[in-house]
Amino acid sequence: MALDPGALPDQADVLFLATEDRGAVIAALDSIAHEDERQRIEPASLWAVGGWWRGDEETSVSRFLVAPPQAGFTTLLLSARDWEHDFARRLAARLQCRAAYLMLHDSDVFTCHLHDGESCTLAWLSSPVHFDLDAPASLEGADAAIAGFTGASVSREQVTTALAPPGRIDVDGRLAFARTHALLGLPQPPAVAYREALAEDRLSPLPVFAPWHHVAYQQCDPMPESDDGARADAPARRHDLPPGVVPFRPRR
Repeated sequence: MALDPGALPDQADVLFLATEDRGAVIAALDSIAHEDERQRIEPASLWAVGGWWRGDEETSVSRFLVAPPQAGFTTLLLSARDWEHDFARRLAARLQCRAAYLMLHDSDVFTCHLHDGESCTLAWLSSPVHFDLDAPASLEGADAAIAGFTGASVSREQVTTALAPPGRIDVDGRLAFARTHALLGLPQPPAVAYREALAEDRLSPLPVFAPWHHVAYQQCDPMPESDDGARADAPARRHDLPPGVVPFRPRR
């Protein structure tokens, strides 16, 4: 069953990993959390989602719902959207698998990033100006990237129809999300946003997500400094994004 564009929320994002090893996915989440100096905690020990500034996730916390494998993919819902489009790359690199990250912002802006291991093969922003970027939106090479992801050839017309249907702001974001999801042959989760998967307490998942694993991480307490001023046993931290990854933030 295809996604219904009219039923999509204003904000949506889903990460699809081309692996059926859910244990490896969670191990990769643990590894990235350790690298970022976060530790696994019980989701129920946290506060409800949405209490931070403008309802965003608190910056020291990250939560994930990890689906049972389906049709060759393991699906993730993220409590904090991957604005820099770097988290998906890091996860795909650790798992050495293909990945698709679809994001809808304010119902009008759609982004699609495809990864093959560490390589980003497609970075589509339907409205770069919305993120204060000067580069024009371009689907150059998108047909080859999608063919590489799906293993089936696609025409440029199919790509344009899916990723860039005309809309109020450049494209119709909801329609692009639904059509791209179908074009990539991705499984359909019960919700396409972490918050949509939560019960009224905004903390525990809805019953339909009972088969999903719910994992959460929180920033570690500061580590003691060694004699030379360095933090003892501190894992390496990332200071620079890899080439081709452009950090951006949505307009408020």
